[in-house]
Amino acid sequence: MRRLAVYFLTAMSLLSATAFAGVPQKKVKQYSCVQYERNVLHHPSNKENLDKFFSKLDDLLLFRGADVNIVQIGDSHIQADVFSHRMRTNLYTMQEGLGGSRGCLFPCALANTYYNRNYMFEWGGNWNAGTNLRGTGNIELGVSGMAAWTTSPQSFLRLTLNRGDVVRWKFSRLRVFGHSPDGTVKVYAEDGGSKAEGVPTSYGWDITLSKEVESVTVHFETSAGATFVFSGMAPLSEKPSLNYFSCAVGGSSTFSWVRCPRFERELHGLEPDLVIVSLGTNDGLVGAAAFKPESFKDYYRTIVRRIRNVSSDCALIFVPSNDVSLKGSANAANNAVQTAIYELAQELGAAVWDLYDIQGGLGVVTSWKEAGLSTGDFVHMTTTGYELCADLLFNAIMRDYASGTF
Repeated sequence: MRRLAVYFLTAMSLLSATAFAGVPQKKVKQYSCVQYERNVLHHPSNKENLDKFFSKLDDLLLFRGADVNIVQIGDSHIQADVFSHRMRTNLYTMQEGLGGSRGCLFPCALANTYYNRNYMFEWGGNWNAGTNLRGTGNIELGVSGMAAWTTSPQSFLRLTLNRGDVVRWKFSRLRVFGHSPDGTVKVYAEDGGSKAEGVPTSYGWDITLSKEVESVTVHFETSAGATFVFSGMAPLSEKPSLNYFSCAVGGSSTFSWVRCPRFERELHGLEPDLVIVSLGTNDGLVGAAAFKPESFKDYYRTIVRRIRNVSSDCALIFVPSNDVSLKGSANAANNAVQTAIYELAQELGAAVWDLYDIQGGLGVVTSWKEAGLSTGDFVHMTTTGYELCADLLFNAIMRDYASGTF
């Protein structure tokens, strides 16, 4: 029998028009190079990993209970925010009246790196910025894998959403991630007329605005000579919400994320119920001979340990690397990454969404390129490819959700 919430939601006709057999599904274009029958969540250990997450989803969809929070950690595939934003939009629009967050956002232009241009940051003050790819010296990184820092006593960041986005995101609360390692910081927000003080937390500041807005300016008043470090900002809805936060840095590996010492502290502010770990592509780009499975697994374990220190029963989905070529040849390290992911999932009680298998395995990136799903670098995907993958992951999670019993 189907999960209780899905049963009642279907009976009450609350699910989207794309629902199939009582579970919302996205219609996807058919490509001969895609193994659609393999689009499932695998459970190498047991299925209990997702039970509490699905129960919270029941409560949200049926009774507008507490927010449900999904966090995705990744590399360039996720930083581009095509895959993640498609997932975010799929979840936000699956039921009328849900709230949702635009994500955990960072002024990527400060770090001279790319981002989804449907939001924008402006700033005042003299800022520096960096990522976990090459480190930031004595500046400690947190949940976004990026940091911007300033010694300007008066600085600000202005966030504007909905620049061409088809979905209109609004927020009445802000969660600001940051700290001063050598001084004090006063934080407040202006939303076009009123001023809201930031309430200090272990991860930064919480700010409650006077109304729902699409743009806000956050000011930082730092004590003389002190440094302020900004890690990210999550705009939150006043409605019960299904939130999807993506935290990603292009080029990052598992090691890159291990060297973010404030990751665990700041992850508390995202209150994760499900974490999707999409790492392995850059670990495997060293090639089969140089790839060290045990080192990869040790770094992965550290990331999972930090997640579970925040939420001991947080659900986990691991995603192996997609197929990539190395110097024009099939990269057999992709197979080793996939094997390591399944071993980790069995050990740590996680599910696996096997994108590598859905693609068709080693060497298929060429056929994905011919179909217009992968780019000419044979590593990254096109917008069409990333959106297809997001729809497939959404469908796989929803089918697993509907397969529960009551």
